[in-house]
Amino acid sequence: MKRILFMFLLVLPLSVMGQDLSELDEPPQPPEDTLIRSRNAIYLEAGGNGGYGSLNYDRILRQNRRFKLSGHIGAGFTYKESFDKATPLIPVELDVLIGEYKNFMELGVGYTAGWAYHPYQSAEATNGHRAEYALRKEFVTYGFARLGYRYQPSQSGWLFRLGFTPIFLKTGPSVHGFGLSLWGGLSLGRTF
Repeated sequence: MKRILFMFLLVLPLSVMGQDLSELDEPPQPPEDTLIRSRNAIYLEAGGNGGYGSLNYDRILRQNRRFKLSGHIGAGFTYKESFDKATPLIPVELDVLIGEYKNFMELGVGYTAGWAYHPYQSAEATNGHRAEYALRKEFVTYGFARLGYRYQPSQSGWLFRLGFTPIFLKTGPSVHGFGLSLWGGLSLGRTF
């Protein structure tokens, strides 16, 4: 019995020394299927932060198993029917995607800059004539938030977004201050 115990104590340290402990030093990696491999996307958005419509480029900047950080920039437009004028807009947004695999809740904030037309009184009313109005082109900015759903597969494929994007800050020579305009957007595009 003593010999068996002696042999066991002699062999035990050798078997422990044979273990590869280098794996313990590395941080655990998330499962492969929870990471988005196709980190770039191009999509069209109706409504949203780009006015009535926009073309956008999006990139997943950082990611782990449950959270992804995404940023995008685009080119959009808005249209004032009463002035018969379309104006360009440039939306920039930063989003946090919460979820795994291909279904995500999307929370974000952004900023849209562009040109807008505003009426101004160009001549006073005189001798019974009506005042004359003209349009002035002004640089304006908008702050907005996003709360929505995003479908994006881990490999290349279709991207779908549906979001509530309220505008909460407007600035410009004729428009300024805090306000709330309820707005939303629908996006469809491809990831690569």
